Amino acid sequence: LEGAKHKFEDGDEIIFSGVEGMAIIQEQQGQVEATKPELKLTSINGSIHKVTTINSNSFKIGDTRGYAPYVRNGVAKQLQTPLKINFEPLETILSANKIPLDKNLAEADFLKLSNPYISHI
Repeated sequence: LEGAKHKFEDGDEIIFSGVEGMAIIQEQQGQVEATKPELKLTSINGSIHKVTTINSNSFKIGDTRGYAPYVRNGVAKQLQTPLKINFEPLETILSANKIPLDKNLAEADFLKLSNPYISHI
């Protein structure tokens, strides 16, 4: 879409739908990752790609030589990728007196008392 902005960042994973054109060329058939492996993809629709942003209006998805030319339309939807975070057990932290102090919490911010909507920012 002309002038439409996107919210993608480098490394985001996206999936396409509703794209006209961009059929997979026969030689490249097995090299495209599907969201559901049991489905055999025939076009870029349903395939997952990593984004590299160019500017706020455009991005690139890598090598598209395995696809026929783009005709029109299409939607790119961002996929949520899980992030695994590990924490030490509370008992270990308390017994070792390793409670981290966030410097932002060391002093009260009395300006926020007049505006409770931003007190949790």
